[in-house]
Amino acid sequence: MHYFRLKPSTIAGAGVGVFATTDIPRGTVLRELFAPDDVRRLTWAEFAALDVPSDVKENFVTRYETECFVPACFNRISVGWYLNDSEEPNLAHDANYDYYALRAIAAGEELLIRYDDL
Repeated sequence: MHYFRLKPSTIAGAGVGVFATTDIPRGTVLRELFAPDDVRRLTWAEFAALDVPSDVKENFVTRYETECFVPACFNRISVGWYLNDSEEPNLAHDANYDYYALRAIAAGEELLIRYDDL
């Protein structure tokens, strides 16, 4: 089933967002947000050495104290990289980073996560 569409976010200044193309029942696991092997784990030195534009580095990195995660290929980024932050998310993830609906999500609604939970 096709669940997602990218379009301008409803959040001011967020840019692109991920939107539901169909109703998504509460508890539905959305494994399609990220393609297999879509994420690379890098040290900060490895990240600094990446030969990609600085705005790409700024917008597509999940930051941790000693390392970070970036798309495996910046030219083929999975839709999950476009999920925006919210204090009232409608998605969460389990220990394997499989995302699931916290509540019923209506078609056309923006899919949101809580960045602090990453």
